[in-house]
Amino acid sequence: MKNKEFSTVDYFNARAMRYSLALKECELSRTLDVIPYLFFLNKFKKDKIKILDAFGGTGYFAKTINNKYCNFTIADASFEMINQLDDVKNVSKIVANDDFDSVKKKFKNNKFDIVISHGGFHHAIIYKDVVKIKESKLKQNYIAENLSSIVSKDGYFILSDIPDSNSYSDVFIHSDPETDISISLNQMQNMISQDKIEFLSKILNIKKTEIFKLSEFQQLINNSINQKNVSFEVPKYFFNSYIARNTKLGHKASYINFDEIDQVIIRKGFKQIARLNLRTPWVFNSKHEVAWFFKEKFSIGKSTPIEESFLNENKLYEMVDKYLGVEVNNGLYMVNWGVTYSIFKKI
Repeated sequence: MKNKEFSTVDYFNARAMRYSLALKECELSRTLDVIPYLFFLNKFKKDKIKILDAFGGTGYFAKTINNKYCNFTIADASFEMINQLDDVKNVSKIVANDDFDSVKKKFKNNKFDIVISHGGFHHAIIYKDVVKIKESKLKQNYIAENLSSIVSKDGYFILSDIPDSNSYSDVFIHSDPETDISISLNQMQNMISQDKIEFLSKILNIKKTEIFKLSEFQQLINNSINQKNVSFEVPKYFFNSYIARNTKLGHKASYINFDEIDQVIIRKGFKQIARLNLRTPWVFNSKHEVAWFFKEKFSIGKSTPIEESFLNENKLYEMVDKYLGVEVNNGLYMVNWGVTYSIFKKI
């Protein structure tokens, strides 16, 4: 993408096939990312929950959460990402314009119980030779306004992304009954597959009947996983110091000022019920799997089948360990990762 004007859509179109392959072959790796959403899905007492996944890409969350329980709509500006989504029951696909104004107009009279956006906002940028931070923040705020407008009364908007340096803080939970939700792995069985339940039980070292709260989730992770490099600058540091400098496609982003964007959403008629800086590691079975996943997901070097070793495999694993941190626990390789989850209820 050198020597041409940068386009976020082109960037994800170029990554789509390998991105999809990585998530398909290592489908359990990001299971911990899903847990905060399940607390709120579990609150709805209805046959079908309508969910919009904005910047939903290849449909990871729609594939992970039980489709018998939810009607998912995946909206993304990258048509190649959307095209990687297999025909899954109860999942609709929409190629959106890059400010999601088209999605707002389409669903203004057909709103959602839950709108989620996981890891896409920091790619909503204005780029002219460099990332224009001020203009990019305005664009992100506008997208937040558009998505906020299509949440039903008593529904939820959950924005999860990498914070900018001004938004790092300890785990923050409002003193609110909404955040006192308790759940067990057994109660998740109607929402995610049994193999993921077993995987979570192994990772967290808990019984499937054990009850825990959303506010206790990070401590539950900490009790079972001794993560390296736990600073919340870690994902941002990895992108800026390694991916942006050492890969063909690079990484151009404007990270999220949650203090600012939270207020944008609150002004749209929402109550903020939680903000959590969660360190939820990505989990793999071997060094090879770690290196292969990062190679494919971030389009590093040439694509190879997962069962084959590849050139510079050990070097790539060492880079993941250096910039993120890998902890070996119970035979599993835990790669440090984390995003901020900002959770709102429409009032």
